[in-house]
Amino acid sequence: GAVIETAAEGRPPMTIRGGHTLKALDYKLPMASAQVKSCLLLAGLYAQGKTTVTEPAPTRDHTERMLRGFGYSLMGGDITLENQREVGGEPVADLRVRGARLKGIEIPEHLVPLAIDEFPVLFVAAACAEGRTVLRGAEELRVKESDRIQVMADGLLALGVKCEPTPDGIIIDG
Repeated sequence: GAVIETAAEGRPPMTIRGGHTLKALDYKLPMASAQVKSCLLLAGLYAQGKTTVTEPAPTRDHTERMLRGFGYSLMGGDITLENQREVGGEPVADLRVRGARLKGIEIPEHLVPLAIDEFPVLFVAAACAEGRTVLRGAEELRVKESDRIQVMADGLLALGVKCEPTPDGIIIDG
């Protein structure tokens, strides 16, 4: 549903133009990649129909945990876990993601430590949600490898998303 343009041989820089309806897909990853899986799952939230991503081997489940931890059900997401099991001592599951309208929320502060590294993904989802998403109690994001709050705010602003960084979080208007 999106138009993607690249330089010669599929190399960066990339330009992605939306505006079209995303179509659901059943995708088998050719190699294990938590990052690619995350992109497809988040896009699946906005696709018409059911999106399925199958991995050849387990990868980090940070996005799945973040989606559950922040209750995508609170934001209106339609995500279910199927075939839950343990692999190498880690919980894994197959995810079913269906397109749904997301709504902004106030993120409960007690959940912040559980997903401190997943906030950039959540910020993108918040930008696509209807209404306001408020994050507080996440000052640690300002002193990681970079000031993640400011870096993400700068990126969202460059994309035309209304947002306001705060000393301990961010306010994003979807």
